[in-house]
Amino acid sequence: MDKRRIGRFRVAGNIVLRETAVAQDLFRNVVVLEASHKPWSDEFHYVAIHPDFDECDFGEEPPEYCARVDLVEVEGGRKMQFAKWEPRGAI
Repeated sequence: MDKRRIGRFRVAGNIVLRETAVAQDLFRNVVVLEASHKPWSDEFHYVAIHPDFDECDFGEEPPEYCARVDLVEVEGGRKMQFAKWEPRGAI
């Protein structure tokens, strides 16, 4: 069987639309295969390929991931910074 590094993840609308630096880091090396917006929760849902995702067999449901975003101290306050992808439930 052919294995692919495919995963599912959700991103809050405010990250995609307002935190552009975080969104750029988040989507680095991501190939989006499917995307949808859920207006009732203001979340974007994605199915994508990323080198950090675990391999899964063709036809297997892709696992779900969470982006770990850290708050870092900067001059004048704090800012969000993308850290890494982790399997959902590991955070």
